[in-house]
Amino acid sequence: MNWLLIEVIKEVIKHTGYKVTRYSAILPESTNLNSVQAIVTLQSRDIKQKFFMKMARTCRDSKRILHEIEILRKLQNMKVENIPEVILSGACDGRAYIVENFIEESLAPHPLLSGGKMLSSTLEWIRRFYSQTKSGIVEPKELIQRAERVNKLANGFIDLTDALHVLEKSEPHAKIPAVCRHGDIANVNFILTSRGMVAVNFGFARFDEPPSEPYALVSPAKLKENTRCLDVLLVFDGVDPFFFAMYENIIRLGEKLRMLHELEENLLVTNRIGYFSPRVQLENIEKLKLYYQESVMRR
Repeated sequence: MNWLLIEVIKEVIKHTGYKVTRYSAILPESTNLNSVQAIVTLQSRDIKQKFFMKMARTCRDSKRILHEIEILRKLQNMKVENIPEVILSGACDGRAYIVENFIEESLAPHPLLSGGKMLSSTLEWIRRFYSQTKSGIVEPKELIQRAERVNKLANGFIDLTDALHVLEKSEPHAKIPAVCRHGDIANVNFILTSRGMVAVNFGFARFDEPPSEPYALVSPAKLKENTRCLDVLLVFDGVDPFFFAMYENIIRLGEKLRMLHELEENLLVTNRIGYFSPRVQLENIEKLKLYYQESVMRR
């Protein structure tokens, strides 16, 4: 067992005050390039408690962990429901770590969450999350400017001129409510528990964002027919969904490009990794452009 992990376990024992008779740690396989993760079990005569621990792989990677700690602490202060409970955070040998109560999956019989069922459960979690984190408004033009900054970041890798054109053409006239964006909406980051769906991994979360994530959960071809269920705050009736779908994919592309730059890897090499690959966003952006053009022609 890694000595840094042992040091963190000692801190958890000290923090909880448990009279631990034994402990164990499982390091699950992970494609996360920035952190090491472990499921830690503490056992005493009276109690058996599990914790989830995440530690930066290097001192340089601590920035992402520190950001996640800040976001989760803020969400907890806001009493947001169905998110991880932070037990302890700190640094060991210059590497930031976070310890959370382990989230147990529901043991009750339930249908496999797939397809429409998974989409509807995810949308329900997002709706509640956005409702609890709504604060202020954001101007559509500000979102276009954010997308333009991603275009500069992607210079030499992809030309987002046409994508930005779609944003400008589909720009809503109304001001948009600002919420906390989870930042990594994927099936693997949702756990079904006895108290409902719980989302994890808030390393990319950010406040002052539009409620745009749902629009990236369906294919461009299905945007129009799913507009109502994707509008989880029920405030965008009549607004072109291509604006939010395009914005969401451009922002995700920007985050993944920043991640690749942080890793100081060659884009052509890291593009094969898959997990942080911008390839999915590039494909979505291209499809959104095509479907938007077809949609305009049908009007």
